[in-house]
Amino acid sequence: MDIIISSCKKDTDLIKEYAAFDKNVNVVCTANTNEQTIQLFLENNPDLLVLDTTTPNINALYVLSQLATYDSEIGHKVVLITASNQFQVVDTSKFLCVIDKPITQEKILGSLYKIKPAQQPKLTPNDVKKLLLNLKIELYSNGIHYLIEAIIMAAENHRLLQNLQEIYEKIGMKHDIPYDKVKWSIRSAVDTINKYADLDVFNSVFKYYDDTRALTPKYFIRLALYYFDIDADE
Repeated sequence: MDIIISSCKKDTDLIKEYAAFDKNVNVVCTANTNEQTIQLFLENNPDLLVLDTTTPNINALYVLSQLATYDSEIGHKVVLITASNQFQVVDTSKFLCVIDKPITQEKILGSLYKIKPAQQPKLTPNDVKKLLLNLKIELYSNGIHYLIEAIIMAAENHRLLQNLQEIYEKIGMKHDIPYDKVKWSIRSAVDTINKYADLDVFNSVFKYYDDTRALTPKYFIRLALYYFDIDADE
């Protein structure tokens, strides 16, 4: 994902630092004036523009109006940073995301993950089921079904690998069950996989499998994502 940051130097450095936590994010350039922002956006055609409305040298409305002459739906490629007193008057529906200051890692990464690069592979439950069958894993337990959902969620949002708790909670909400039941079911399923794994099969299917390392839910999910050529780095 290529992004451009338009803000003051202090906040630009902070956003770049947070964006660097995801290796899929590439900050192609930064800007700190109206004309520089417009010119660099048109030259680079990034996936995303992070536009700070609180920077004195940048008139966000002017920048957006100029870019809108080239793309009438430019707002869907813009993460708008506002001050708390501005947040209430911004029409959030016009933008990919609107976040209010102070800038935090959670806010920045959360906004970036709302857009997917065009080359991002789309993983389906059937894809994951076929992988599990290749690994000689039975598909009948609830834990396996939850594990499949967890792999899909992690493929769509790599940030979730940093804290599986959020995955457990999302699956729990979907099925209207306590998150700890999901957590236990997935852990139990992975423990069973680990116990009965055919090491030759695992080594042939998973390029990065280390048979000296016990499987955990996070490790198994990461191996599955690598199998589908999805970068699973946190």
